[in-house]
Amino acid sequence: MTVGRKTGGRKLGVKNKRTVERKRALDAAVSRFQTKNKGNVFEGDALALLVLVYKDTELPLTMRMAAAQVAIRYEKPALSAVQHGGKDDGPIEGRITIEFVEPPKRSTAAAPA
Repeated sequence: MTVGRKTGGRKLGVKNKRTVERKRALDAAVSRFQTKNKGNVFEGDALALLVLVYKDTELPLTMRMAAAQVAIRYEKPALSAVQHGGKDDGPIEGRITIEFVEPPKRSTAAAPA
């Protein structure tokens, strides 16, 4: 290699094999969706595209998992922290009483035949 000059390798701006493969798979999935839905496009609904990708069993699992990870935030609400407190956001006051109750005893008499 000449000092300061790049020789060989991929030209600047050319996508690698993995990127080309992903793009081809995604284009194929969109094409299948369009033929299945008679050409109706998404009309800006990104969530519908994500759902299409993660439900398509012909796509690679890594691509489906990535789409599912993004879509889950819109399909299921995220859990949030809830502060529990007493009066005026102070500590919870009062007594907690735990009462243990004995289960009813079973009869030892033989059942009639």
